[in-house]
Amino acid sequence: IVSDFLNYANPRPPKVILINLTQVLEDVVTLLKNDQVYNQSVNVVLDCPDERNFLKGDPQLFRQLIWNLSINALQAMSEGGELKISLKEAPGFFRENYQSKQPGIFLTVEDDGYGIEPSLKNKIFDPFFSTKEKGVGLGLAVVYKIVNQFDGYIGCKSKKPKGSCFEIYLPNSKALKEILV
Repeated sequence: IVSDFLNYANPRPPKVILINLTQVLEDVVTLLKNDQVYNQSVNVVLDCPDERNFLKGDPQLFRQLIWNLSINALQAMSEGGELKISLKEAPGFFRENYQSKQPGIFLTVEDDGYGIEPSLKNKIFDPFFSTKEKGVGLGLAVVYKIVNQFDGYIGCKSKKPKGSCFEIYLPNSKALKEILV
């Protein structure tokens, strides 16, 4: 709890390098399936293009973003279901409160969990807000802060009583697409 709070309150400066997003996602899925929170009745689906996708940024921050969203999804699916993590390139991104003409990546983390009460959706990114009995309320606050460090967008669609989908757009004026050999 103390480490999470310190990371939220005083994050380390990001190390900006070229991140192989596909590899980071594959690594996180492997770690998830070996975590105590993972339930065998949850099917984790990773939907990435065959080619590798790259973004300039801090790989540890991106890993933390995916991890936090995925752990929340797993915790919301105690009865089982599907966790789908999707990644694709985007030429730009437009929502009511966010617009970017920069190319970047569009990431979704979608689950079949119990969803989010509509009255609580405006609070989910607030520090120390949690609906979990033993929750600290820093997971989504950290995700929100990371997305802001990337100058990106995060939004959540949720249907009570079944499922949530987090949408993340991370712009990258020098987004690259290559095949690793």
